[in-house]
Amino acid sequence: LLEKLDAHSYYINSVAYSPDGSRIATVGFDKALRVWDSSDLTAPLLERLDAHVDYIYSLAYSPDGSRIATVGGDNALRVWNALDLTS
Repeated sequence: LLEKLDAHSYYINSVAYSPDGSRIATVGFDKALRVWDSSDLTAPLLERLDAHVDYIYSLAYSPDGSRIATVGGDNALRVWNALDLTS
């Protein structure tokens, strides 16, 4: 085990490395999307606490790393700017 952190207040459903490996994104039952610096997991770089109105099932980075797609229990697919988590 290289790192362990309490990243979310409830279950984590999905985790993904950015294509260049510099960031890690996580989503979970707490409806939050968080992005972490993969070399320093002490605090998230970016957070979107209200990413969905229900839990988030999954996420994926776009091939170029510029976008993050999330899908949740609210039946919504959302696409976020990976640099600032705006939609």
